[in-house]
Amino acid sequence: MTRKSSFNIVMAILGFCLFIAGFFVKDKKLSGIMIGIGAGATSNISGMINKMYLQKHPELQKQNNIELNDERNIMIRNQAKAKAADIMQWIIVAVTYITIIISTPLWFSLLVAMLVPVYYLIIAIYSSKYRKEL
Repeated sequence: MTRKSSFNIVMAILGFCLFIAGFFVKDKKLSGIMIGIGAGATSNISGMINKMYLQKHPELQKQNNIELNDERNIMIRNQAKAKAADIMQWIIVAVTYITIIISTPLWFSLLVAMLVPVYYLIIAIYSSKYRKEL
């Protein structure tokens, strides 16, 4: 067993224990934090199972690598990411309006509203970077 896989197993066990312990804590905030961190720490279990399965079936691993590195599939994934980012921009705007309608504190509404300019700033930075590379 490699060092990385043993670390992942230990993190999954600790995350599961933290997740379960979160249900027995009286403080609501601490309970929510424990459950969230525990669930996040156990999230790589499916990746570990998939990796073990692919190690036992090298022909599937080879086919998976071919599909993962195929130019057409890379282009499809990049287009899907771009479309998802466009949709998230409008969701952020909708959430901003919702926070204003339900009268959340002004700082929270402004924080959510600032995500849209950050989105455009990230687009500008990466557009500049990719223009220089090409």
